[in-house]
Amino acid sequence: MSEPRRVDPYIWTWEENGITRQVKVHYTRIGTTVIHDPRYPDDPLPWFDADYEGDSDRGRWEDGDIVTLGSPDAPGYGLIDPDEDIDAEEDFHVIDDVQDVDGAAPSFPLQEGSRPMALSKIADVVNHRALLNALNTIRAEVESRQEDVNNLAGWSGEMAERMRGIAEELLALNVDGYTVGNMVMLGDLIDGQKTAADKYKNATDTSVTQAESAARTAHRNHGRIQEAVDDADAPMAKNVFYQGE
Repeated sequence: MSEPRRVDPYIWTWEENGITRQVKVHYTRIGTTVIHDPRYPDDPLPWFDADYEGDSDRGRWEDGDIVTLGSPDAPGYGLIDPDEDIDAEEDFHVIDDVQDVDGAAPSFPLQEGSRPMALSKIADVVNHRALLNALNTIRAEVESRQEDVNNLAGWSGEMAERMRGIAEELLALNVDGYTVGNMVMLGDLIDGQKTAADKYKNATDTSVTQAESAARTAHRNHGRIQEAVDDADAPMAKNVFYQGE
């Protein structure tokens, strides 16, 4: 099992209307960063994640959720449980052997030196920790694909521009219009690849944000129940035992 990650608050500085401003940034128990920004006196959720709307409870945290409050010498200060750490390095189970439905080798051709994209296996969600692990895996998987998509978008833009340049060069050499037109069409098609890659990148940003939001919500709604179960000396009774009159 991985060791807890140690974090410390830090000062964020920015310029606004010619004025230098600063705010102290703290960490939640799942490793996200927040600032103290209560919406009203005695706000029960005074800590705000700037990825969310300020007036909503989404992206809001209680004092008890912040691991960087109090004395740095206090037990547990700045420590994030790797089972809940949304930025932890995941212990992915990689599926190396890609097969068709009938068990045969993959029917699609592979370029020399390439291999099928490895997939992370997400275990069955049987408890609170398994849910957080699943969300962390999904988020990390999406983020790991973003670099490939960024590279594809950059390559496509450069290649499309080069195809149009070749078309102009051919035109200057009085090459037939059919050949020139094919080069222009190829450039347009590659442009379409770039557009699709840009759209995919935007979609992955949304997916990452949603996975983080789902992890926060799951932890906020069930994290303390999990902690209580972990700390209890006796096993849980049936749910009805804990219900009010």
